[in-house]
Amino acid sequence: MITSLQATYGGDPGAWLRMPTGVLRAFITALPARRAEAALLDSQVVAVGTGSLEKRDRKAVIRGWEQDARGDEVERTKPTREERDMMIAAVGIKRG
Repeated sequence: MITSLQATYGGDPGAWLRMPTGVLRAFITALPARRAEAALLDSQVVAVGTGSLEKRDRKAVIRGWEQDARGDEVERTKPTREERDMMIAAVGIKRG
């Protein structure tokens, strides 16, 4: 598991061993979503690079990358109750 965390998030490999359990669980729980994001990005890169997208779709993808590169604000979604509870638990706050 440490190798998967390290490959996905980077940083100091030893930090995973010293991290509080709740925070570590939050990172582990988020792994599938991070992997899915990476796979979607890879598929976009291939689609743009091979010319398999329609011109307007290709431009939309590239425009999104340009916005990301500039740090433009993107639409944020509100965390679900489960995500919020997980974040609260990860920092060690007990709920009554």
